[in-house]
Amino acid sequence: MSLQCGARRTGGGHAARPALPEIPTGQRSTAVNDNKTPIHDALNRPILTMGGERPLVLMLIIVAGIFIFSLAKVWAAAIGIALWLLGHWALTRAASFDPMLSKTGTRLLKYRRHYPAQATPFAPSREVRS
Repeated sequence: MSLQCGARRTGGGHAARPALPEIPTGQRSTAVNDNKTPIHDALNRPILTMGGERPLVLMLIIVAGIFIFSLAKVWAAAIGIALWLLGHWALTRAASFDPMLSKTGTRLLKYRRHYPAQATPFAPSREVRS
């Protein structure tokens, strides 16, 4: 049985619910949606330079610039340009995978391969054979 907007079902032994009071439009935003806080994208977006992680791109610019300008040789300029192109491609690919890959990657490398089970934090540590 379909109901039209505003119609109430009658019968069946159930009492009809009272209608909810209407909230004026000016007061509705604080009364209804007070549990949602907007977060601006600029606060949550990673800081990228030229599509890559900022410190890594700046270091790549310095190293490629050393090859291109400081050595003042044609072969060094070719190596610098090739290093820039390949490095920039790799950094943009890495940033598309994880914008903070240098921080998360170094933290991952600090983890041990195996953490032995210990009963308390004060238990003596055992040697683990690999």
